[in-house]
Amino acid sequence: MQDTKAANVREGSVLYTWVQHRIAHYMTAMQRHLPAVEEGTNLASVLEHCMYCCSSLSRVHIDFSSLMQPLFQLCTLRLFSSRLAIAVDAFHQRLDSHKWVVMPSPMHNKPTGADAAGASGQNGELSPPYVLMEHVPLAVFLNGVLSALNELRHCALLPLQKPAGALLQSALEQVASSLVHYKHTRNLADTEVALFMAATRALSDVVVSYLARCFGSVFPGGVTQLSAAAVTGILKDVNS
Repeated sequence: MQDTKAANVREGSVLYTWVQHRIAHYMTAMQRHLPAVEEGTNLASVLEHCMYCCSSLSRVHIDFSSLMQPLFQLCTLRLFSSRLAIAVDAFHQRLDSHKWVVMPSPMHNKPTGADAAGASGQNGELSPPYVLMEHVPLAVFLNGVLSALNELRHCALLPLQKPAGALLQSALEQVASSLVHYKHTRNLADTEVALFMAATRALSDVVVSYLARCFGSVFPGGVTQLSAAAVTGILKDVNS
């Protein structure tokens, strides 16, 4: 009887060690290959397969999903951060070459300022505010951020809400700081200053609120993650 129990213990120990080895091997492979995934849809597909594997093994009490999720959270944040960096860089490039001229009159028949932000959210719609067509650098930035959010939504794990929101807030503040720097390093004519100031107001009044709603469509309650006050605080230095 004792010999049988001892044999069972040894077999159980061998099986446990083998399982540990296989899981460690699986985790190492994921750590190696996940950073190479550069699209949110592909990352979500890999996550789905991994969770299916974990679910299957949970039937025999070998569920290691808690070890997998941090890997996907890290990779998703890296992907989102890289896409936001692209959006900010595109904004800088467009701002450097931008000509501050009045847009064709048909565009001025559209809602502006806070009205534009409200109009874009009617009936739950998330269409980009038309008023941003008057401020091309901001439109370029917004387009890049929407691309980043589109990648994020495919793998929007709930623990990512705060760090992803912080990344988006940082991108908005970088844009605000760039506008301040631009104002103090360029000689703008009076007519150009008026158009530039309209762009700064559009950033704080339209872009932030619109992106907050977009972020809220990715994460429940995410609309409160962005601070227009922080962006407005930076833009106060435009007049200093």
